[in-house]
Amino acid sequence: MADTKPDFSGWVTRNDRLCSDGKTIRHGAFKGMHNSKVPLVWQHNWSEPGSILGYVELKHRDEGVYGYAFFNETENGQHARLMVQHGDITGLSIHANRLKLRGQDVLDGEIKEVSLV
Repeated sequence: MADTKPDFSGWVTRNDRLCSDGKTIRHGAFKGMHNSKVPLVWQHNWSEPGSILGYVELKHRDEGVYGYAFFNETENGQHARLMVQHGDITGLSIHANRLKLRGQDVLDGEIKEVSLV
């Protein structure tokens, strides 16, 4: 983890829970992402630079993937920091690709970004 204290932390994914896309992330599906750093994005809108709010350091745990988030110093990053601190935004969502599936079960893949939702 970075030398600085994260702005917030929380579960990025949890094992064996049905996701909104109908897939279920199984134990160890993203273990290869341990210690990876991915962008922190607003509502999965990673195509616009202003939507990139910082980054998340990912940690594989038995229960899923935990993330430590760091906001950047942009106006949008600072606004998002205030919304999280105030409790206006409380959810995280991932975008992942290179998924290995068995039916609708995710067995492996790469997390490309974590979004505030």
